[in-house]
Amino acid sequence: MKLATLHDGSRDGQLVVVSKDLTRYTVVPNVAPTLQTALDSWVHTGSRLREVAESMEHGSQPTERFHEHAACSPLPRAYQWIHADFSRDGTGEAAISQRASDFFHGPREAIRLADTSGGIDAQPGFAVIVDDVPKGADATTAGEAIRLVMLLGAISFQSEGPDVRNDRDRCVLASFSPVAVTPDVLNGAWDDSRVRLPLSVDIDGEPAGKIEGDEAMPLGFADLVAQAARYRRLAAGSIVSVGPANAQGSASSSEFHAGNRVRIEVRKAGDLSVFGAIEQDIEAE
Repeated sequence: MKLATLHDGSRDGQLVVVSKDLTRYTVVPNVAPTLQTALDSWVHTGSRLREVAESMEHGSQPTERFHEHAACSPLPRAYQWIHADFSRDGTGEAAISQRASDFFHGPREAIRLADTSGGIDAQPGFAVIVDDVPKGADATTAGEAIRLVMLLGAISFQSEGPDVRNDRDRCVLASFSPVAVTPDVLNGAWDDSRVRLPLSVDIDGEPAGKIEGDEAMPLGFADLVAQAARYRRLAAGSIVSVGPANAQGSASSSEFHAGNRVRIEVRKAGDLSVFGAIEQDIEAE
């Protein structure tokens, strides 16, 4: 099942079910007006949304044309966003940090930066949205709480000034893919709670980096969610994301600047886009 949130003038947008090929959608106001509402009672709404998705694929559901540029991030805002960065020293350990989640950019929304003197980095990755996770949950319980998978596109920048002390002072602006998918959509590419598909990054239409799913995550999302819930429970609608451990090429600050267009996407066999694409212009204010 594939879900998206369309701009409707509200803070949380309108939840829609999207076809497998990302060409059509149908609204579901009688099931849940927003994705967060659906996540709050997934035991009831999840099955109803699946029924709508199946009906749509069979042609028995009224649909409209789906345009990725009309989509917000699946959750335009979230109760919390937890990010994991894997160390590059081969230990396979993850550093967990909490990031601002009160607002996420849309996947086709331009990023406007007031100060780019300290350099800009594109940080692609994967993310999951979870149901309620109890404090101290083990990896099995944490994995069972994963409801949706999506792409992460984070743009970070750091001003050069006396108040900048270390990398933690970087400002991170996040966007997520136009569509979030249930893990079963990935079939064999969802293995040990890892996305085993290559993630590509293009800058101005030229390949700038490629992350192989088999190499990007020493730990699966089940372990990362359990780590995030070690000392406190996670509420339904929490996002856990991860940055890659290894990447071929990079979109680093040395080659990335205002005026560039960044595109992040994952495609399956047959050149089918799984989550839709994050494609954004980086602009200086």
